[in-house]
Amino acid sequence: MTTKSKKISSVFWDYDFSEEELIDLLYGKITRLGFLDREKLIIRMITYLNWYDFIKLVPVNLLTQILNEKLLENISDEKIVKGLKVVKRLLQQESVSTAR
Repeated sequence: MTTKSKKISSVFWDYDFSEEELIDLLYGKITRLGFLDREKLIIRMITYLNWYDFIKLVPVNLLTQILNEKLLENISDEKIVKGLKVVKRLLQQESVSTAR
């Protein structure tokens, strides 16, 4: 078991998903895993992992694909949403205000 798979499986400690299945879902090799789809997987990862562990699992090209309004609307923590919107703008090479 790799460090990556340990991290992703720790997010789903309460379900019987293998690390390989979760990685396959994350990278789009499969579209569903029981009730779980890619969006729900990513939301749970964003919610439960720290940012540094999250970005180790999700490559930049995948991050640019998944950070869309639909995904952001389904995250309940406003602080996380605000941070992800900044990341999205940076990845799209838009200017970001530093004013608070």
